[in-house]
Amino acid sequence: MLQTIIVKISGAKQKHMIRLIIDSGSSGSYISEFAARKLQLKDIGHETVVHGLFGGLQKKEKHKKYVINLSNVDNSFDCALNVMEQKTICAPIPKLENMKLIEEIKDCGIDLSDLTVNENFCLYESNVNEIHGLIGADYAGKLFTGEIKNLPSGLVAMNTYFGWTIMGRTGEGCSASEVLLSLHVSDLRICDLWSLDSLGIKEPSISQSKSEIEEAVKDHFVRSLRRDDEGRYQVSLPWLEVHPELSDNRNIAERRLKSCVRSLQKRNCLQEYENIFKEWVSEKIIESVEPEELAREKGHFLPHRPVFTENSTTRIRPVFDASAKERNSGSLNDCKVTRMCKGKDGRVRVVEVKTQFGSVMRPIQKLYPLEVTTADSLSSTERDVENGSCLDQDQIPEVQGVLRSRYGRLLKQTKRLDNP
Repeated sequence: MLQTIIVKISGAKQKHMIRLIIDSGSSGSYISEFAARKLQLKDIGHETVVHGLFGGLQKKEKHKKYVINLSNVDNSFDCALNVMEQKTICAPIPKLENMKLIEEIKDCGIDLSDLTVNENFCLYESNVNEIHGLIGADYAGKLFTGEIKNLPSGLVAMNTYFGWTIMGRTGEGCSASEVLLSLHVSDLRICDLWSLDSLGIKEPSISQSKSEIEEAVKDHFVRSLRRDDEGRYQVSLPWLEVHPELSDNRNIAERRLKSCVRSLQKRNCLQEYENIFKEWVSEKIIESVEPEELAREKGHFLPHRPVFTENSTTRIRPVFDASAKERNSGSLNDCKVTRMCKGKDGRVRVVEVKTQFGSVMRPIQKLYPLEVTTADSLSSTERDVENGSCLDQDQIPEVQGVLRSRYGRLLKQTKRLDNP
């Protein structure tokens, strides 16, 4: 358990409740960029700080400075703090859910605002467990009342002028791995910290050599390659053994679709763009997904946009974004291996690439271009959002249907392909 607490924060015109963390390991106190913007805070200057991160990595950043007013939930205590702005304080911190521990805390007469206040009343961007404030060593020592209670479970309760906080091990979670919370991380990716030699921490897929990964991908391709009844080659996508959890991305896909439609309406190309999807449906490259299937199975939606090439025979074509992802989630490209597979003679005939359709497996044939479909067991994991019918040029549509990509075109039977 980390020392999280819910407080009231006042701006020039607005007052909100936010969830903050007390961290004596930080020399300064911070407010998130999102909270500062929502409260319409006026900065009082800037300060340049060198952040020391895990592994001895140092990062120099310039922060806006604010004066904020904090009070506890019942307004019996308030104070003013000088804080700096940080784009992201830390990853969302889950609240205590162990009912046995919650009852123990109540039996000891401890009132935790982090448990009693409805999280929906707190300021958050996309996750109710978000942290939008940090009290560092510059103020933490002055805010503790000195009252400490050691609970039978081993947790330690420490009282502050804002209310009680809990810290210690809860016994929850996976014993095989620990969740590390990295504070003060903005544009520096977490995976960049993991790859530091000084940490000695690497995921299994990263610790493998490139040759091992290429060999594994090649073996996967050979084992999963099939030819279906319609003449298409079919292959399962090479998923990483350890990869970020995929969100459904539906909200992103729908927002991008509406923006795409507005752009096409301005260029009077909406019908032409829609005809491409209708052609794909008729060629069975994509297919409709029933609402019942959407409710039953989890999918991943791929946003798409038009690309115009005026001097080409294909003037307009859809391009899918497999790198799109929601906050604190992974993208489709984060979950698949992208490598080249060499044959026994050293030549590359199979390549794993990030294509416009999100596929990473593509054979190379100069004389006989080859398209690859995904296996049926994986086809439901990749979907693209489309409006589904002819749209009024003066209206921005709601999403009326979902199409599922079935990558590939029919292969013409040839002797060269049929012969071993």
